[in-house]
Amino acid sequence: MNFKVIKQFLSYIAPYRFQELLLFVLMFLSVGINLITPLFLKKLIDDVIPSQNVDLLLKLIIWLFIIYIVRIGVNFSSSYLGTWIGNKIIIDIKIDVYKNLLNKPLSFFDKNSSGDIIQRINNETQKIQSFLSHSIIRLIANLMTIVSLVIILSVFNFKLFLSSILVLPFSIIISKFYSKKLKNDVREASNAEGKLFNYFIDSLRNIKLIKIFSKQEDELDFTENRLKELKGIYMRTVIHSSLSHNGSSFFISLGTLVVLGFGGYQVITNIMTIGTLVAFIQYLNRIYNPSNDLINLYLDCVRAQVSMERILSLLMKERDKKTHYPFNENIKSIIINNLGLSYDNKIVLQNFNHKFIKGKKYAIVGKSGSGKSSLIHSLCKYYEPHKGRIIINSHRNLDTINEDEWIKRVLLVHQEPLIFEKSILFNLKYGLQTASEKDIDNVLKATLLKDLIESLPEKLNTMIGDGESSILLSGGQKQQLCIARSLLKESDLIILDEATSSMDSTIEKEILNNISKITTDKILIIISHRLSSIRNADEILFLKGGKVVEKGSHFELINRKTSYNKLFENQIEIMSSN
Repeated sequence: MNFKVIKQFLSYIAPYRFQELLLFVLMFLSVGINLITPLFLKKLIDDVIPSQNVDLLLKLIIWLFIIYIVRIGVNFSSSYLGTWIGNKIIIDIKIDVYKNLLNKPLSFFDKNSSGDIIQRINNETQKIQSFLSHSIIRLIANLMTIVSLVIILSVFNFKLFLSSILVLPFSIIISKFYSKKLKNDVREASNAEGKLFNYFIDSLRNIKLIKIFSKQEDELDFTENRLKELKGIYMRTVIHSSLSHNGSSFFISLGTLVVLGFGGYQVITNIMTIGTLVAFIQYLNRIYNPSNDLINLYLDCVRAQVSMERILSLLMKERDKKTHYPFNENIKSIIINNLGLSYDNKIVLQNFNHKFIKGKKYAIVGKSGSGKSSLIHSLCKYYEPHKGRIIINSHRNLDTINEDEWIKRVLLVHQEPLIFEKSILFNLKYGLQTASEKDIDNVLKATLLKDLIESLPEKLNTMIGDGESSILLSGGQKQQLCIARSLLKESDLIILDEATSSMDSTIEKEILNNISKITTDKILIIISHRLSSIRNADEILFLKGGKVVEKGSHFELINRKTSYNKLFENQIEIMSSN
């Protein structure tokens, strides 16, 4: 067992140590109550029945009734308190995981699928919570029970007790033999569950594509195969777990046969009373149950350890050796010197040099995979370049600027419209909660959404989605809403990454003209495959293989008749004919 990993999660118990202590006391009471009842049975057989003492019988029954009532109260209280602690722990773990996820770099989400992350947050935390709030208490209660019973059984009849535990080493050997197999089974099941979660999410996200190509049967077959594969892992886990548990239980049960034989002989030879033998067997049965439970707890511990290892990567904070300082200036210029960026040993940007100046509009073009998005992610501080520098206002290295403060001054609008299924107003104010009605009205006019909003019964309070009183926005309308939200942020650097790709060309042209008018004191960067979106840029950068191979205005690049012409050849001909 990797106790170092387990130790890191024990800190989640610390805030509830007083509740855990109370739970421990309740467990102690429960163990004590369970140990008392065999003594009453011994008293009944050895004293009450032979002497036919009715008064003593009545007293025993009354005391047993009181004990049973107390046991109900203790068990209820411990169950309630255990559940309360467990819920608190799982909330704390999930909050810490989600908080850390929000601060993870984008590269982390590129390497880890959404389904696997959700599976870890949902399933793995449940296993950890169960271990921390229930399994540890069970472990302590079982150990308390076993120690108490060892003492009691030794006092009753030491020789008989020794003979009953001769089979215990065989049980331990069986458990040890299957422990490694079980750990591998649990780890494999967790990984398979994560992949299945991701598959379901991916399928639902692409449900339109599945229907368009009539792939329902193929997807169903694939799902069935995945589920059968997971079922096979579960069954293998059950087999190994059952063999471990039942093999151990078999050898432990042999102890009862030894006691019956040796204990029965002692009763026959008057060395021990019948009541003592019955009480001894009662106590011995009580020691077997916690012993078996310890074997089950070992499996719980294995599951929890695997879950902890999978959650640990979500809880680990990114180490950053660089020192970051506040940035209280407006962005006036961005100078990129010899910038290089690579993903998984693949170079995506190399020797990139350029200067972006406030008040100018830039366009970045190139084929897919040319490095456009990589450049933008570097400017947004999403990815750390492995080479070169990005200098802000001619004197500040971007590496030294606090990430949160930099993001406040940078605005990136993606091609994929990121919209919450909440009200239009909620989505707009997500960019700036303090936005005034006038500010909202201005951005709605700039993005040509004003008329649409006015036509809705609930206006800005209209919900987005497919509900009864909701509105389903088209792809272009979603992009308009995203741009409107972004303009409220009033950033110094605005980047439109294919942000108008789903719009009608007429609407796109008018919106871009409006954006140009209200961003004269900002740096505007447009990435697009549409010539109409970029032709009016002050400077166009043509990327190929992570390098700038051409730069200049639209007309300068057209006259050169090189890569730029080839990329937009068809669009140039259409514009010329018009």
